[in-house]
Amino acid sequence: MEPSSKERHLQKCLCQAKRVKEDDPFSRLPDELIVSHILSRFSLEEGARYNILSRRWKKLWADTIGSKLIFAPEHLRYTNINDSLGQTRFWLGSRKSVDDRIDRFKASFECWISNVVQAYAMPRVDELTVQFPFDFSNRESIDMWVDCAFKKGVSRLELALHYWGKKIPDEIYCFPEIDKFRGMLANCDGFYNLREVVLSGVDVSSQVIEFMLAHFPLERLCISDTYIDTLSVSGDGLKILKLDECDSLKISASNLMSLTYAGSENSVFFEHVPNLSDLSVGEKFCATFLPTGFLNGGYTYISRLKRLEFVMSRKVLRESVNYPLELPVTPNLEELKIEIYGVQDACCLWPLLLIKAAPILCKFSVKLHYHFSKEIPSQIYNAAAQRMREAAKTVRHHQYLKTIELVDYFGEAEEWELVQHLFGVSEVLEQVIVSPIYLDRLCISVINGRAQAVATLLPPNSKAKLIIL
Repeated sequence: MEPSSKERHLQKCLCQAKRVKEDDPFSRLPDELIVSHILSRFSLEEGARYNILSRRWKKLWADTIGSKLIFAPEHLRYTNINDSLGQTRFWLGSRKSVDDRIDRFKASFECWISNVVQAYAMPRVDELTVQFPFDFSNRESIDMWVDCAFKKGVSRLELALHYWGKKIPDEIYCFPEIDKFRGMLANCDGFYNLREVVLSGVDVSSQVIEFMLAHFPLERLCISDTYIDTLSVSGDGLKILKLDECDSLKISASNLMSLTYAGSENSVFFEHVPNLSDLSVGEKFCATFLPTGFLNGGYTYISRLKRLEFVMSRKVLRESVNYPLELPVTPNLEELKIEIYGVQDACCLWPLLLIKAAPILCKFSVKLHYHFSKEIPSQIYNAAAQRMREAAKTVRHHQYLKTIELVDYFGEAEEWELVQHLFGVSEVLEQVIVSPIYLDRLCISVINGRAQAVATLLPPNSKAKLIIL
């Protein structure tokens, strides 16, 4: 009996499908090769995009995600264009274009992260990182991601939800409150693995932070783009702490080595920090830190610092000409980095006295920001500035300073004066690193010329190398 037309058609289709499968190069690849040489090289986002090439790829990709879940769609944040120097770089797109891309991508990205987290088959996750401007409206999904991560013993948690564009959300994401957070951890056997927490653009309470410090082996805690009222930091495990703003911050951490703080004046109380060696001070706190803690010996840990970085406002800069000319010695300081705002018509030579007080300083970095105003310096200020200039001339014969870095160099009179004095400080200077700032296309050649002219200020017998970035 001859087959019917339907049977003949079906048989023909099966033969064609068999030939297609035999000719499909993806289907013939062994699993080991696909995993080790192809899928293992993909990011999480790339792997999700390319697994549509084959059903088998989709299953293999789900098994090879690894122990780190990192969701960071950088293609939304940056656009590839030619800059004014004719070089191809990644620049942040216009804020409006970023807003548009965020709005179009937000819902689908949230759904995709949820699907990946729920389908994650590995028994343990080492890291959960989400870098996208989600807000309070996405709270249910983010809570689920965090919950799943803790259940799988996460070691590093990063929620970088600060906004990229111009349209600020009405309400930022709120990390679970203390009662909900305790309940979330009730059935988590491995939550004691958490060693690093990075929260940006996340509303988190001080009770939750203190609970983490008390119950987790936290070594690094970074919280930015949010406000905390009162916080007590204690424990023996914490090594790195970064905070933006806090009304009252008490620190008693015996193994704390690095602190970055940009909060308000008179808001930090150092109770016990015997191993603190790296300190970064923001503009607000600097107004108290320099005159009260540094100059008057209010902070005993200063003598142990190996690296110091601070930001001076225009107000602090203008007050610096009245600071004492003899500063407390920092015998262990090896690196000093200073950022100064409002340097127009101001004397910027006070950092030279810091160099003099640091006998083993190896690297000095300075970045000046100009504030163009019609303010005319008073006679009293000019007299104090002249006193500072005379004191700066005595800073000589430093035996360890080998590297000077000029960040965002513009070449105005204030920078020129500072550089003149800097180059006469060290006898062992090896390199001068200059990174110019280009405000527009017209000033490129001018700024380049000013950067090159820095070499003319070096002493005749200097062997220092000028590096222009």
